[in-house]
Amino acid sequence: MTKSGLKTLRERSPCTHLAGEYFVAAELSKRGFNVAMTVGNAKKVDLIVEDDEVTLPVQVKAIALKKFVGWPIKLGSSYSKNLIFVLVVLGKIDELPKYYVVDGKEVTTLTKKYKSRAILNITDVKDKENNWALIEKRLHELRKKLN
Repeated sequence: MTKSGLKTLRERSPCTHLAGEYFVAAELSKRGFNVAMTVGNAKKVDLIVEDDEVTLPVQVKAIALKKFVGWPIKLGSSYSKNLIFVLVVLGKIDELPKYYVVDGKEVTTLTKKYKSRAILNITDVKDKENNWALIEKRLHELRKKLN
């Protein structure tokens, strides 16, 4: 702590989940999607992507640094392929975040279950880095169902 009693940037721990949601919302907006944030009002959905009359729920999981094993997942959870997970590694200050885009069914399959917790390991999703095409694919599938 500084002499003034204020914490330095290094002493603060990041609010990883909220930061992750904002970064993902910005990235999706940059890619031309309409994005709404649920701001804690929906348990399994952090963002809603809307495109051509269809909506897609997005769950964001964020960790501060890659030194962590992976993202905590609620023990015993099962997810649909239509729930998209964007897993974020925020990284160090002045470093861009890394994004891994995975559908809910894969999250259910890949999650390692332990006695008291469940973890989705980074190594199990490394091939999903910047897999933003999955979102367009799911939206396309939903549009086809409407017609």
